[in-house]
Amino acid sequence: MLSTMTPDLRASSPIPTLGSYVQTLSHVQHHHLSSTFTRTQVHEPKQRVSLSDFHVFMGLLMSVVGAGMLSVPYTFVIVPTAQAVIGIVVVGISMGATANALLHAHVQVASEEELRMRHVGAGKRVASFQSLAAKAGGNVFGYIVSAVTALGIFGGCVGCIRIVRDMTPFMVVLMYSLINNGSVDIHTAIPASDQKAAEQILLWGLFAVVVFPLCLLKNLSALKITNYLGFLFSIYLVIVITYRSTQSVQQHDPEDVHNDTIALNATTTANAFVVPPRGSVREAPPAIGFVHSTASFTRRRLRSEHDTAQDPLEAPAMEREAPSPSASHGSLFSRFAQSVSIYNFAFMMHLNLLPIFIQLRGSFDRPMTETRMRMTKGIIVVTLFCIALYLVFGLCGAKLYGESINGNVLLNLENDSAMKIPLVAVYLTVIVTFPLLFHPMRSVVEELLQQRNQVDTITNARSTTATTAVALPSRFPKQRVVLTTALLGAALLVATHVPRIEIVFALVGATTCTTICFVFPVVIFTRVYPWQKNARGRAQVAALWLIVAFEVVMGGAAVIFVLTSR
Repeated sequence: MLSTMTPDLRASSPIPTLGSYVQTLSHVQHHHLSSTFTRTQVHEPKQRVSLSDFHVFMGLLMSVVGAGMLSVPYTFVIVPTAQAVIGIVVVGISMGATANALLHAHVQVASEEELRMRHVGAGKRVASFQSLAAKAGGNVFGYIVSAVTALGIFGGCVGCIRIVRDMTPFMVVLMYSLINNGSVDIHTAIPASDQKAAEQILLWGLFAVVVFPLCLLKNLSALKITNYLGFLFSIYLVIVITYRSTQSVQQHDPEDVHNDTIALNATTTANAFVVPPRGSVREAPPAIGFVHSTASFTRRRLRSEHDTAQDPLEAPAMEREAPSPSASHGSLFSRFAQSVSIYNFAFMMHLNLLPIFIQLRGSFDRPMTETRMRMTKGIIVVTLFCIALYLVFGLCGAKLYGESINGNVLLNLENDSAMKIPLVAVYLTVIVTFPLLFHPMRSVVEELLQQRNQVDTITNARSTTATTAVALPSRFPKQRVVLTTALLGAALLVATHVPRIEIVFALVGATTCTTICFVFPVVIFTRVYPWQKNARGRAQVAALWLIVAFEVVMGGAAVIFVLTSR
């Protein structure tokens, strides 16, 4: 049912398609199409089609690959390798299936809207979760979707801030050594009091001076280039970790491994910024699987008191690099549920799916079903690419760092002198790209605050001025400043109190990601798409609801496990 309909099926469909509408309509207001509009006028040169397909692939890929992948290697340590591989494949395929269902639901509703309005391009009014939800379940359902979407984006913002917070001590050491020694040195020791104060000044200062003004902007198109940079740095990290993992296998010395392996846990007083001997932190356990609590603490030799007794950075090191408690206790099912929730966050593509589809359609001179097919191909390619990327990243990261791996793999890279420049680049990229994530959250919240009597201002064609989220920033600057301050401050406070980034990703993936990426798309598809016509459509809906059931069970188990393992 999700494939393109044949002409015979179109003729028997009770709802005329956009293709038949274009053929019979003698005049369309927006494009002034004539009845002689032919099929050859619709298609563009093959070269241009290939370029637009590439842009769709890159747009989707950049919206998926990001901060969520930083916790993927961690999941290969808390569950057996086979389960981690199965989890990535299942979540990736499931995410692609529900994204395709959301796309088909939009095309169905948009085609009906354009036929009803007799206006090519009118389907843009249902190019969001809120508008589709209102069509599927009414204004109340649309309001709920808006609230959950805002909450999900807020969780993503908290995750980004947590990444910045985790890397801030590393940046302080680099800046301190540069100011005092004239060179960048990760071995520089800083007095503990100065270290803590400098971290707070750098974190809050960056968000007050750099991030806050960017979050107030109305148009963030100039910052989209940083999306490409972030994507390139993500790919670079995968390549570097893959190379390091193969290098460590070749250079491991069994005697060095026995003598120099570092214990990164709550009882360790290791310097977070001392480069360990080659082959030490890179040791993987004989079999990546269930991490027993006793093995995690006895398999490594602690550094001597002479090495660490006077280390001023031992407290930050203990706080930031201690393995997560969830890595050493809990049932296998609970840890697998946590891993699935992290994969949900890493694969999420639904928030940008429909805007990218509208961009792909361009000036609306191409039949919507044709554009839908091209978008579906993009979803498939991106899904397969991300599955392969996360498998390589997870396997190599777990092999490289073993049981000492952190929920944020960047913290493991801080101990490598060769990773100074990439880590600084990733740090700056996260800061500059943060407004691109924050801006849609502010828009959704503004829309929610302006809704009265549960009126959906997106789907109402007449409501184009007084209450739209687009007009609010320019008409109510004070409200924009207050709202931005409140949301950014709340995200900062939450991020500074969340103990580890994998907890953020697991909770967001188990709750809002599950509803946004699985529950809402399947509900919308079931309500608006004519899937009842044949057995294939009924089988597809049954498969989609089976995915929803699996994700809901995994999400509930992950939430219980994360909250009770603290």
